[in-house]
Amino acid sequence: MFWSLNHLEQLCGQVSFNEESAFESKYNLIKFLEAAPVDFVEALINSPLGRVYKIVLDKSITCKLDAKLSTLRDELSTKLRVAGVESSEGQQLLLCLMLLYAPGSMKVEDAASKLPQWLYEIYSKRNDSVIKSQQYAVSSIDDEKIDFDNRIFLNRILGLSNLYYIDPEDKEISDELKQVRSECVRLMVGLRRHLKS
Repeated sequence: MFWSLNHLEQLCGQVSFNEESAFESKYNLIKFLEAAPVDFVEALINSPLGRVYKIVLDKSITCKLDAKLSTLRDELSTKLRVAGVESSEGQQLLLCLMLLYAPGSMKVEDAASKLPQWLYEIYSKRNDSVIKSQQYAVSSIDDEKIDFDNRIFLNRILGLSNLYYIDPEDKEISDELKQVRSECVRLMVGLRRHLKS
């Protein structure tokens, strides 16, 4: 199917950017990056294609995907688990996958030492600032009321669940998720007592 970087850049440049209208072009960009020779990916990122890739990445704010992109995300995630993020193939797959996840919803453990500098810059710009703001939000609710009516608390549950799904081996995320689950159990027990009385 015909596609062009200019068309994708024009879609991203619209004042009211609609990600859904860019799904097909985004899919083609990802398939192109996935099929590129592994030793040419860095050169592509330093070319006009890389400039458009970064624009698309900046505009991709949601993880709502159509069926085609959702299937592609699952396939690429499986391949990344097999290849490992430290391999050239894994880094190429990570580059593709960043277009399919919301900012901050992907976490590469010790990314600074595992990723080459060019890829780490893209990854950290996309994820670290969001992850830091999420961590700030999490720490800021410690003194607030933990309640199912508290949107910040509910977002914390959702965010940690997504991070755990992406990297179940991350001990820090796992520990924090256990803490949140304990808080949920306490809330449910409290609600049950309240309903009985």
